[in-house]
Amino acid sequence: MSLPLQTGTGDESLTLLRTRWLRVPAGLEVLRYGVVTLGQMGGYGLVVADDETLNEDGPVRVGPERPVRVPPHAAARAYVLARVRVTGPVRGDLSGYRVWYRQGAVEYRQDLAWDVEIRLGPPLGRA
Repeated sequence: MSLPLQTGTGDESLTLLRTRWLRVPAGLEVLRYGVVTLGQMGGYGLVVADDETLNEDGPVRVGPERPVRVPPHAAARAYVLARVRVTGPVRGDLSGYRVWYRQGAVEYRQDLAWDVEIRLGPPLGRA
């Protein structure tokens, strides 16, 4: 599951240090966070996929979460992904995320609104 692509709106670049979901509902567990570049994903787009889907066009290696540079007045060239596991009936949405970033010599923390709804139905082929 990808978190939003970060965009720099100021005149100075910033470095995204890490992000985290703020609220993980019962029935989901975040296993780890990582970074994937736009080049690896073939461009922009939000990702909800299993490992097999991510590897259809060759292996996409999701590296450990690492600093991501965000240019001024432009979008980052990488996404932060969260690997989540369903542990039971999903009782809500992944919501809100926290971003830690550095701009110049100062580090900031910001909480942002972002909701992702995950609902499970019957397995494919069964109605």
